[in-house]
This record gives sequence, structure tokens and C-alpha cells, in this order.
Amino acid sequence: MNAANEAAVGFFLEGRIMFPAIVALTERVMDAHTVTDTPDLARITRDSAWARETALRLSLEDLSLRI
Repeated sequence: MNAANEAAVGFFLEGRIMFPAIVALTERVMDAHTVTDTPDLARITRDSAWARETALRLSLEDLSLRI
């Protein structure tokens, strides 16, 4: 779930979340993800978009992640 980490780092660099929240946010996105054993490119692309959207939603909903 590199996309979740990239989104979280972006939120940190924008000053929207605290540095330790990068790990917490990425972990929460990963915990919510359903693993596929043999994903095709379309699935990887969908999962990447889902991870970014989920990271954004969680960063807005969870006040403990914010600065």
C-alpha cells in the first residue's frame, strides 16, 4: 500500500498531520484493505486509488492525526 504512505507523507508535508501520524494512517489503511493473491493491473490501479481516498478520508475524520 505504497499509495497510502505517499498520501500520508503528502499530508505531513502540507502541514495537515503530525509526523508520527504517517505510520498510524498508513497502518489503518492497510488494516482496512483486502489482500488479493494475484492482482492484475486493473486491480492494482483500483487499490491504489482506494488507498489514497481512504487515507484522505481517515485524515479528515480522525482528529488525533491532525496537527
